[in-house]
Amino acid sequence: MKDNIMLRRDGLLFLLLFFSLFIQSKGVTLVGRVSNPAIKQLYVFSVYDEQNVYLLPLDSIRVVDHGFKYHNDTLKSQLLFITPVSEKKDMEAAFLQGCYIFPSNGMNDFAFSLSATKGIKVESSSSPFQTLYEQFVKERDRVGQKQLLDSLDQVFYAAREKNDNKEMEEIKRTTAPIYNNAYKQLRSWFDTQITAQRGTPFGIYLYYTYKLQHSKLDTKAKVDEAERMLQGFGPDLQDSHYYQLAFEKVLKAKSTLVGEKAPNIVGVDETGKRISLNDFRGKYVLVDFWSSSCKWCRKETPNIRKAYDDFKSKGFVVLGVSTDLHKTEWLKAIETDKATWNHLLLPKEQRSRVLESYNIISIPEILLIDPEGNILAKGLRGERIYETVKMYLKLLLSGNPFSHIKVKG
Repeated sequence: MKDNIMLRRDGLLFLLLFFSLFIQSKGVTLVGRVSNPAIKQLYVFSVYDEQNVYLLPLDSIRVVDHGFKYHNDTLKSQLLFITPVSEKKDMEAAFLQGCYIFPSNGMNDFAFSLSATKGIKVESSSSPFQTLYEQFVKERDRVGQKQLLDSLDQVFYAAREKNDNKEMEEIKRTTAPIYNNAYKQLRSWFDTQITAQRGTPFGIYLYYTYKLQHSKLDTKAKVDEAERMLQGFGPDLQDSHYYQLAFEKVLKAKSTLVGEKAPNIVGVDETGKRISLNDFRGKYVLVDFWSSSCKWCRKETPNIRKAYDDFKSKGFVVLGVSTDLHKTEWLKAIETDKATWNHLLLPKEQRSRVLESYNIISIPEILLIDPEGNILAKGLRGERIYETVKMYLKLLLSGNPFSHIKVKG
């Protein structure tokens, strides 16, 4: 009896120990050392967009006697950015004095030393992803002629400091072929690397970051191709950070193809009153995603105005959806451009969600929505805006039973 009780107790202790170890193995753990004694705190950022250096604050780590330990249950292996400078003090300094790290799931040992910018750099790491990432970046910078392009950038910045518009235009004209060639070589190299690493954990990071994240996926063919690529990554990778991002991207793109229901958009009009896309159900709606600072967006205003002036009395409306951060600049642009149609300013906290729900990676993005709320056309620009609206309204007014047929943007 006593032995049975002891066995049950020992068994329970074993289960508790196993469960404790399991919990500890979840997420990502960072342990390590910092050689600079002045560094008492490290700030960790998630990398939302590596190519455009878009970082999001994640957490902070206290450094005691040169050492630190950090555990986050919710993290999965992914690229992070770590710096000794808080972004609240100086985001530029935070970036210049920090470095990228690529931890694996579970335990990761990092050693940081002083960098050339008086910040930190990775001296050593136990993460195999860190090694792969550093090799990748070194070769990426070589293929993309980073050193040369950085020096050309400095020449342009010097001309800009002098407000020498003539010199800036000349620099852009003479260096454009160099930039174009470098980017072309880099894109080809990315494709080669993605193919070589297909089906591997590092491969899904490459595919999402350097191929899928900035792809528009605005046609069924593009969505189908992305789905085929994801099928090349086995079940063991489907819970990974980058597979989940890729899967969500494809799912959202699929839901906003021509013929699908347009997600509702909610914001405020010029007076601060609530306004939404659903308010215009029963009409053809041209939805124009734009910003006052986007010159390409505002170049489309005359094309939109032409369609609006000719068809506004025939069941057609325009809804300008602005991503502006400042209301005054938005209102000024509306007045300057004489954009007399309906306007909606997205709330700051909703901006990213709405753009992602429409699979928008750049503006302008102009869509035509039918009276039932279905997407008829996407990617409208120039004369196609007027011609597409005219075609659908002509079909509607003629009583054509095929007026619901969609065309791809």
